[in-house]
Amino acid sequence: MVFIVALLAARLVYLGAFCPYDLAEDEAHYWEWARHLDWSYYSKGPGIALAIKAGTAIAGNTEFGVRLLMPVFAAITMFAGAALARDAANGGTFPLDAARRRRAARVSTYAAASIALAPMLQVVALLSTIDGPYLACWACAAWAAWRALVRGSSSAWVALGVSVAAGFLFKYTMLLFVPGMLLFALLARARLRPSRAWKPLAAVALVLAALGLAPVAVWNSQHEWVTVRHLLGHLGLRGGDVPLANGADGLEWNLLEPIKFLAEQVGMIGPVLILAVLAAVEVLQRRAGIAGLGEDYLGKLFLAACALPILAFYVLVALAKEAEGNWALGAYATLVPLAGWYASDAIAVYRARIAAWLATPPGPDGKRPWAGIMRRRPETAPQMLWHTAVVYGVITAVLGARIDLLSAGLGRVLPLVGVHSSPIPLHRIMGARRLAEKIESVRHELAAATGLEPFVVCQHYGMASLMAFYMPGHPTVYCSSAKLGGRRTQYDMFSHTDLDDPRLLGRPAVILGSQDTDVSAAFGSVDSLGFLPEDPVAERKRRIVLLGRDFRGFAPPSADAGKRP
Repeated sequence: MVFIVALLAARLVYLGAFCPYDLAEDEAHYWEWARHLDWSYYSKGPGIALAIKAGTAIAGNTEFGVRLLMPVFAAITMFAGAALARDAANGGTFPLDAARRRRAARVSTYAAASIALAPMLQVVALLSTIDGPYLACWACAAWAAWRALVRGSSSAWVALGVSVAAGFLFKYTMLLFVPGMLLFALLARARLRPSRAWKPLAAVALVLAALGLAPVAVWNSQHEWVTVRHLLGHLGLRGGDVPLANGADGLEWNLLEPIKFLAEQVGMIGPVLILAVLAAVEVLQRRAGIAGLGEDYLGKLFLAACALPILAFYVLVALAKEAEGNWALGAYATLVPLAGWYASDAIAVYRARIAAWLATPPGPDGKRPWAGIMRRRPETAPQMLWHTAVVYGVITAVLGARIDLLSAGLGRVLPLVGVHSSPIPLHRIMGARRLAEKIESVRHELAAATGLEPFVVCQHYGMASLMAFYMPGHPTVYCSSAKLGGRRTQYDMFSHTDLDDPRLLGRPAVILGSQDTDVSAAFGSVDSLGFLPEDPVAERKRRIVLLGRDFRGFAPPSADAGKRP
């Protein structure tokens, strides 16, 4: 617990005083949602908007305010994951003897450390995305489910329903926790010990979980089920919000995509994921009768089963459509603690071997026999993986805190960080403030030249949100994606960002869009400023700035117009 609190404090101090990074596009877009609270939004539920609203109410409309609650959610994930690993290591046997209590405490410590060491979990502890709160809800739901099914806790059913409901408000795949829980209940049904009143309690949990679905469902029923269309568009299916060529589904079957997706998981989680896989293999071997785990089997089966459905779902999705690595992040709320459990036992074995080796008398040469893989002392593959995970996690945490310095130094020699095709695209979290200052300057110049107040319109929703956040006074910025044949966004749902507003007619505009996009029909005249040097990806993304005069409105896009911006 001390470690969790200390890490929480360190992250808050870093975000408040030392973080050099601008908001990412999604962070800024969620901040726009928080400025205009609603029951739900175009692509997601209201959870992230409420979290950012709470943060900005405390710390203002600053990067720190937007990100304020993310370290808190990370601390909740660590606490719930560690507590779950501790209880799972205890199994269903009570009371516990002193040795088993000590082991459970050690497992809990390693589980918390594993969560802190996973690179992607470090990222979501600092950036204001849906993944951090979603992971916290998944971890809490898993802990509650274990206590309800194995420990016979009545209150855990309430916590389970609330956790699933809250998680759904952040990310809809929270529902994939339920089949994992049911899979465990099916496989371990003979060893479950729920309370006698579990049926009405399960009904209460179901009702509470449904409350999380209600705001999203009601809002979508009033807005033509746009979220369903958005999700279909993500998968490239007919009926989605992404225009398809010739009306055909956008699925492209590719056996290599699941391999790529799984490789991304290793990169995101690091050696900790390999430890989790080894632990899961043990569970499968026990199920097949190959190995015996004794009382550990029940707990390890639960941690693995909770992660299986979401991982399997996105591997199948990857067969048909390119899947983003973070989509399956919920799985690691239980897989990473499982890795910590496995590492805890592996280190205990390693230390016992070291003690036995040290008790061995030296040979005639004064040295003890070679007993390791990489060195003279005894080593084991799991122990080496754990030590690698510690080094890997510490390095990613330190470098991640100021990776801009790596870009300015080592990045010139070893281009791991940059704005073009480097593995770490720094432009996503740096440069927005400088670009917004330039856009504000251009807007003032256009106002002086025309005598009218220009508005700002961006082709991409993320850039529109960044400009709204970083331009002085947080002005209303418009998004032209849907007007130019791209997919719709929340900007098309807000009344105050409606480009069909007649009050915009006749006004000039500063337009941040693609070099390939023609907006001449929407204005009396259009001049190009070309690529701005303040825009870190202008030439790569062919992003230019245009000056439009006498806005006449956008014509409705044709059925076959454009693709996603």
